[in-house]
Amino acid sequence: PKEIIEGDIKKIVSYEDRDEKVVKVTRYYKLTKLKVPRAVAERKKWKKFGDCERDGPGINPANSMVGDAVFSNFSYKRKINKKRKDDDVADKLAKLKSSGQGMVVCRICKGPHWTKQCPYKDTLGVAFDVQQEDTNLIKTSHRAPGAYVPPSIRKGEPQDNQSRQ
Repeated sequence: PKEIIEGDIKKIVSYEDRDEKVVKVTRYYKLTKLKVPRAVAERKKWKKFGDCERDGPGINPANSMVGDAVFSNFSYKRKINKKRKDDDVADKLAKLKSSGQGMVVCRICKGPHWTKQCPYKDTLGVAFDVQQEDTNLIKTSHRAPGAYVPPSIRKGEPQDNQSRQ
């Protein structure tokens, strides 16, 4: 094949045998320049090795396979939003520390300690358990009529733990 390059157009002239006749085939290609990442440009300068060692520049389809090009565009806005979120979290933590209240809140007395370490667990804990049972009863009233109710939540039925084991 004969290749002629005129400006940004590449012309390839070849001759093929079709139906016992020699046919002249001319193909035209428009040449474009494509910007590639710096790392890709550096790899293109590498010396070829292995089966490709004697090949010219570019890809030889006989021993190379080109995959789909995947381009990742990383947004700078995400980095800014992440910094803002980090600043917001830091501000909230600073406010919490300056208020004197700890990050842990007891469910019984609302003090700055774990619930299991509450000094009022024996006295207020009983009232807390009763309050939780009342909230469980309130939750069951929101069920649709005819809906399945687990035995642990049913009203008025004896709690027989032996039968479930």
